[in-house]
Amino acid sequence: MTSIAREHNLSVNTVQRVLKSYSAKFYDDFDRLPEHLTFDEFKDVGKKLPFICLDGDTHKVVQILRTRFKPDILRCFNHYSAGSSNG
Repeated sequence: MTSIAREHNLSVNTVQRVLKSYSAKFYDDFDRLPEHLTFDEFKDVGKKLPFICLDGDTHKVVQILRTRFKPDILRCFNHYSAGSSNG
């Protein structure tokens, strides 16, 4: 959190408060992926295009990656086993 605070010229307490206020919107089951996933990219403050993955049913954020490039996305999702979804 210190590096996030430094990067955005904020206090660590502010970063913690903001993250806590948004924590309910994030998917919290890291052992499996949701049955339905949605993917997209979005323009962030730095004009880059991060990758975002949402639970298609609850709309909770599963993952946000700094880039939208295939190797980074594969690295992120390769730790889930093939049978780790609800279905």
